[in-house]
Amino acid sequence: MWEYDRFGYFLEIRRTSSDVDSLTHAFIATLLLPASIPLSSLFFIALGAIIPDIDILFKPFSDKYPTLYIFSHGGFTHSIAGVGVVAFLAWLGIALADQAGACAFCSGGSPVLMIGIFVGGCTHLLLDTLAFPGIPLFYPLSTKKCTVGVFPGPSLILFSASILFAGILIGGQRSGMLVFLYGSFFIAFVALSAGIRYFARTHTKGILIPTLHPLRWLVIREEQSSYVIEGYDPFRGISRKGEYPKFRGLDSSTLASIKDRPEVKRHQYYSYIVTAEKTENGIILKDPLRTEGIVFYPPSFTEITVPTGS
Repeated sequence: MWEYDRFGYFLEIRRTSSDVDSLTHAFIATLLLPASIPLSSLFFIALGAIIPDIDILFKPFSDKYPTLYIFSHGGFTHSIAGVGVVAFLAWLGIALADQAGACAFCSGGSPVLMIGIFVGGCTHLLLDTLAFPGIPLFYPLSTKKCTVGVFPGPSLILFSASILFAGILIGGQRSGMLVFLYGSFFIAFVALSAGIRYFARTHTKGILIPTLHPLRWLVIREEQSSYVIEGYDPFRGISRKGEYPKFRGLDSSTLASIKDRPEVKRHQYYSYIVTAEKTENGIILKDPLRTEGIVFYPPSFTEITVPTGS
């Protein structure tokens, strides 16, 4: 596993996300549970598996206050500490609902429910570390995103399998064979993706990033003064996509003087590559992949201007 910091996703498509889809999270979390387990227990574990994505509701706050950038999607609640916090808050809400008589299957608000929610949340983190671009798993110790990077998040292949599985479940068929087939498909897909990544790794240099096409990868190489973007396909080899200068009119020491500003940290956290240009209005920090519409996600703060006189 490597720690992902500034680099990004892929050039071949324009819309991306940041983790595995919620449907797959819920299914994987409950996959190995016996068919006899109470429906209420399944509900709370599945709740834990999707609850880290509650951070999509925090975006208005992180947009308004740059110091809260870690509360964007794929941020705080996608860490071990964050899952512990949201599991406790979810359990507290369940316990209060039970006391008010508003929850018929809350098991008396038992603390065991919190453990179930936390375990479900941990499966969410596990899946998201398999996908690119990863999550800040060890926040608050570090904001760096951790990922194995074997497939993009979300994977259309996994999502399609989950939709099919959901359709069968809605039809009333939940058998051991069905669970076995879905689990086997998931494990085989992860193993195959890891194998393809290993093969691509042996033929490329730089940050290797998966795309929706299992055989096509994006490679970002950091040179002394620029970022070089390449594509890799095992049948076509390496193709050059573009090159972006790191600095214009300034150097890295100038950037070091502004790196601790909240708006700069937020921009860097959102960005795939960051370029800097000195103008009369200040220093323009830009993620050219997003500003040019090559990569869609995240659409916010693709470019900022940092005044040099403040």
